[in-house]
Amino acid sequence: MPLADGALRADILATPFLAFEVQCAPLSKGEFAHRHALYQAIGIKDVWLVGRR
Repeated sequence: MPLADGALRADILATPFLAFEVQCAPLSKGEFAHRHALYQAIGIKDVWLVGRR
């Protein structure tokens, strides 16, 4: 589901205020911080499930 004017696409948007991200590919700290900040700016709590391929 596109969010933040298309800047985000939640893997799972559980409610209008809760998104889950499943991250298996490498993600830099900077990119994580950027995406997290976008979620905060639109009032959505983001929960990240991080693993490896």
